[in-house]
Amino acid sequence: MDPVGHYMLSWLLGRRMNIEKNAYRALLIGSLLPDGDVVVLILGYDFLLQHHSTISHSYILWLLAAVMISIALKSRSIFPYLVLGVYLHITADILLNSGLIFKGGVWCLWPFSQAKCLLAYNTDIPFKAFRFVYASLEIFFYSAAAYFVLKKQYPWQIWLRTEEEKS
Repeated sequence: MDPVGHYMLSWLLGRRMNIEKNAYRALLIGSLLPDGDVVVLILGYDFLLQHHSTISHSYILWLLAAVMISIALKSRSIFPYLVLGVYLHITADILLNSGLIFKGGVWCLWPFSQAKCLLAYNTDIPFKAFRFVYASLEIFFYSAAAYFVLKKQYPWQIWLRTEEEKS
């Protein structure tokens, strides 16, 4: 999925969970972290295609990173939400699109294995079906974003300070 799809998946989940603001923010940040490796685009598009979704999409790496982030921020309460956001991202990529855009799936068990995780490799379902589901979900997430913007319930509002927080 693209960043908007990942963000909206976690944003909609966070709305349903009715969680504290910092936990909600951790969920949203976690949902975007694995794609931070796109900064390698400065080394060229071919390099990005070859290296995206490798170690940056490891469940194990992000579990350890979430522990370190929680310790650094002195907030154990954000840990499960940070992990949930990251794991939603990686799982969505495994289920839907990693092999469609970035060849070969994700290294979900790195550093223990460089085996590529991608549902499409383990089923007889044609790639066209995955492309259809991927496109349908992207349309859903963009439509949901537009719907909430029209209702003035902005998906980015969680990052703004409320009047109580300003006082």
